[in-house]
Amino acid sequence: MYKKSNNSNYYLHNFSSIDDTKDSVLMIPGAGMDHRIVKDIKLDAAKFNQTLAIDLPHHGYSTGPKLTSIEEYAEGIEEVLQDVDVSNFHLCGHSMGGLIALRLAFNQKLQFKSVNILNASCPMFVGGALLDDSRKNLDSAMDILTTYGVNQAPKAKSSGPMFGTMGSGFYQKKSDLINTPYGSKKIVDKIDDEIDLYALKKLFNQITKDILNNDLTACKNFAINDEDITGYEKLISFILGEKDKLIPLKYVEKFCEGLKQFEIVVLENLSHFTFYEEPTKLSSELGKLLSK
Repeated sequence: MYKKSNNSNYYLHNFSSIDDTKDSVLMIPGAGMDHRIVKDIKLDAAKFNQTLAIDLPHHGYSTGPKLTSIEEYAEGIEEVLQDVDVSNFHLCGHSMGGLIALRLAFNQKLQFKSVNILNASCPMFVGGALLDDSRKNLDSAMDILTTYGVNQAPKAKSSGPMFGTMGSGFYQKKSDLINTPYGSKKIVDKIDDEIDLYALKKLFNQITKDILNNDLTACKNFAINDEDITGYEKLISFILGEKDKLIPLKYVEKFCEGLKQFEIVVLENLSHFTFYEEPTKLSSELGKLLSK
């Protein structure tokens, strides 16, 4: 399903199959990612619709100009959903999507049933090496993200096609060579690990190579006023990976000091990309959290 807003055409994943008698989980994807992150997030079908997602402009199937700030991303979603009944929507945002979800919550223009932040906190610290590589060498940036954001390979292989089903075929494997947007590299050790990560890395294959840098810069520049945080009355839930080196627990705890109501759920042995490492566990914990 597509919906136009200003100069963009937003792809709304699974919106056409919504049953109004059930709750819906609306996922905002993280930096450089799109609706493909929800492909293996499966909740109780008796209570929940298929997991929804919105592709941001210039991401996934959405078209339009690149937006450059978290505020712009949030404003675009508010415009797209302004005539949609979101009272049964549980807002979820992963990583950069978590920052967007926080901005949406504090704006209070859309009244969601709950607000849930996955692997995100504010401020979000983006290392100089990652930011630089996301501009000049996407493959190296992927290596940084997976080194610090993946603790274990998936216990079960992803259902259906791998994450990377869009675009021009980045990260193709031929024998022991991996073809990347910036040439080929020979894999000598831990070939199986690289093949497993291949599925995740292809998720970052977007319309242009600079999308990840664009999004990481938006994350780095985003801040929330103390007044917004202390003045927010509703509960915000945080779901984190125990081994996440990109968004450590202490950063989330610091942010929550200003909130009136919060809950923190820590997933043991998982890191930043929980939807990739163990989607069944993430789905189970989400289901428990949203069924309270």
